[in-house]
Amino acid sequence: MNETGNGTQIYSPPHEYIHVIRPSIVGILAALGLIGNALTIVVLKYDPQKSTPNFFMMMLAIVDKILLIIYPYEYVFSDLVPWVRSPTMDAVTMYMVHVFKAVEIYIIILISVDRFLALKFPLKSVSICRVSKARKALLVCFFFCIILNLPYLVVYLYAPLTGWQKTLNSFYEKGIREFLVYIGPFIVITYLNGCLIFQLRKGSSTMFAENTEVEPRKLKQNQRQQRHRNVSVTLLWVVICFLVFETPVYIFMNYFPIERTLYWFIAYNVMIYLSLLNFSNNFIIYGLVGNRFRNQLKDRLSKMCPCYHKKNATLLPKYKLEDNTNRDYAENGVAAV
Repeated sequence: MNETGNGTQIYSPPHEYIHVIRPSIVGILAALGLIGNALTIVVLKYDPQKSTPNFFMMMLAIVDKILLIIYPYEYVFSDLVPWVRSPTMDAVTMYMVHVFKAVEIYIIILISVDRFLALKFPLKSVSICRVSKARKALLVCFFFCIILNLPYLVVYLYAPLTGWQKTLNSFYEKGIREFLVYIGPFIVITYLNGCLIFQLRKGSSTMFAENTEVEPRKLKQNQRQQRHRNVSVTLLWVVICFLVFETPVYIFMNYFPIERTLYWFIAYNVMIYLSLLNFSNNFIIYGLVGNRFRNQLKDRLSKMCPCYHKKNATLLPKYKLEDNTNRDYAENGVAAV
């Protein structure tokens, strides 16, 4: 412990933790996350059913992979190899962290809007929720995040700021960016997913009441609604985990005073681990909740590994039959989960 002039004790972490324990934990989380997101991209890329949920899940996996590369370098490994650091490199990497974290937040918003429309307005969503429109919306969000975070790049390159520059930057950070990246998206995500939970509960009771219906047309409609529900439940868990992991990170980054004390050091490391868990957990959610995703993953692994293919040869015909049965739902926003 060292003490500053105002009496605040500066905590000096153990050498073993900084150079061995923390890099090992971060490396394991990052490696598992990269593998999981890579498998997610492969499964969704080769899925014959092209839908907006599939598109958003694949884009989310790509963004998470980028963050799993940048985040460990910026917050952990750059301290181990200080000779690779430079003011310009630090400015660029921090700018990329802010940009891609903002992109991730807006992907979560687009997922919430897509699922809300699919359940609230199932007929209109067929024409609204298309992959082409989703691609354009994501492109607009990406360029918006690039422009929105440009002041961060300027601040990192030309710090320290003085006078009116410091006042303007404070207004940008605590006003414009905080509302557009944190508070506003949090309100939108919470509201849409609250409505989504209500629609899921309402749809569940309606389908249970109509369980005796035997008309083929009605049966097909109920099957389509059930698949929309399965996709929505999976993506709802993605959103919930995002809020659980990222809310403490936001509170720490914006409201926790930087005092270099023991409590600050603990909170700082928890922030790093929560962020990495957020970037890594979607593959686990898809595998646990999404039946179709598991089948697609088994099918893809069987094609990549001959031994696995021989061992699971009896499972493939059943899956292919299910795939042909579900093919007509692809254009209605039904994903591979």
